[in-house]
Amino acid sequence: MLTHFICPDEQAVPLVECLAVCRLGRRCLSLATLRQAAQDRPWTGEPSVTQLLNGTMQEYLKITKEYAIRPMSRAFALLGTEHHARLAEMAYDSDSITEELFSGGDIKGHPDLLAPCVICEDCGHVTDL
Repeated sequence: MLTHFICPDEQAVPLVECLAVCRLGRRCLSLATLRQAAQDRPWTGEPSVTQLLNGTMQEYLKITKEYAIRPMSRAFALLGTEHHARLAEMAYDSDSITEELFSGGDIKGHPDLLAPCVICEDCGHVTDL
C-alpha cells in the first residue's frame, strides 16, 4: 500500500507528514495535487481492469507491501480523470454508455466510453474508446 512520497531530494517521507507540512519548506506540487496523488485504490478482493493491465507481481506487491512514489508520477491520473469527465459530457447520444460500472464473474470496471462500432456500423459490436 502507498505510504510514502519521494521528495525532490530523493528522501522518502510518510504521506501524512508530507500532507501536513513540507519538510523542504516549499511544496513540489500544490496540496490539492498531493492529496490526489496520495489516493490509492484499496484491494477489494476483485481485480479491476487497471490492475489486470498491470503486471501480476506489481499489483501483488502494491497490495501486500508498503511502497513510495514520486508525486509527479501520478500526474497522468489527473489528466485521465479530466479526460473521463469530458468524454462523459460529450457522450449524450442514446447509443453511448460512459463510466457505468460493469461487473461479472471475477472482474469489474468502468469503461471510458462504449459506443457502436464506427468501422463497420452494421456489425453490432461496441468499442471502448
